[in-house]
Amino acid sequence: FRSRKEPAVDGLLIRDVKVIGASLGISCNAGPCNNLWLENIKVQSAPGTGSGADAVAVESGENVVLVNVEVSGASADGIDIKASRVLVWGCTVHHVQRNGLKLWKGGDIVNTVVHHTGADASVVFMEGQYRMVNSLVAYHNYEGDKSYNLTAGHGIRQALEVSLVNSIYYNTSGGMYFADQAKVKVSHCLFSGMQNGNIMRINHAGKALTLTPLALGPRTKALGLGAGNRVAKPGFMDPTQGDFRLKADSAAVDAGKVAMPYPAEDRDGAPRIRGKAPDIGPFEQGQ
Repeated sequence: FRSRKEPAVDGLLIRDVKVIGASLGISCNAGPCNNLWLENIKVQSAPGTGSGADAVAVESGENVVLVNVEVSGASADGIDIKASRVLVWGCTVHHVQRNGLKLWKGGDIVNTVVHHTGADASVVFMEGQYRMVNSLVAYHNYEGDKSYNLTAGHGIRQALEVSLVNSIYYNTSGGMYFADQAKVKVSHCLFSGMQNGNIMRINHAGKALTLTPLALGPRTKALGLGAGNRVAKPGFMDPTQGDFRLKADSAAVDAGKVAMPYPAEDRDGAPRIRGKAPDIGPFEQGQ
């Protein structure tokens, strides 16, 4: 097929599958891999070697959907997708040694949890258009000043748009980094526990800016980067054990905005809005 410039994969559904103990999980390396759908998948990797030992990886293609995919244990990245038109919905990436979630050519991330990751960044965006909605990044740990819970456009000079809505960034060694060319909107997100004191580094109107917790709310709104952002403890049930559901008095309750066209449901499949407004993060409180 490749000699005739046809896709290596075109139309593949993988559902209700567990991959346990493999150093390399589910990978489409030959490419391009088009119209790939992974649903109800668990990849629990065994220790491997090298940067290619990802839990889930696609080297090229388009139309890739991951629904309720859980990956852990990878010695490299959790999810690494170089395809375009990508949707990551209701997924969990945890306890991987390098990047948790890495998208190269755009995509949407919805109701997804990424925690306990290594390398320089937990979530990585390269080029294209990205939306991260009602999701969570927590417990990213990497020594040094250049540690980020999210990077967008690092080392890439292509067009880049990033929209972060109703998402939580909690207890990470660093904040966010946006490259010079990035168009950024951060709306109704909650930040807590950025260990190096930086919420966001961004180049805006030719000036390099570092936003600290005190400057986050007024500066992002004044700079046209978004509104409704806050620095507060999110009030999780038991985050050290991976339970990121919200307590009744959480600062995230009713603090989000309606993010059309989705999600209409939270991570547990319950209605997204139970009070005056959506909660920030993957879970609506009180389900």
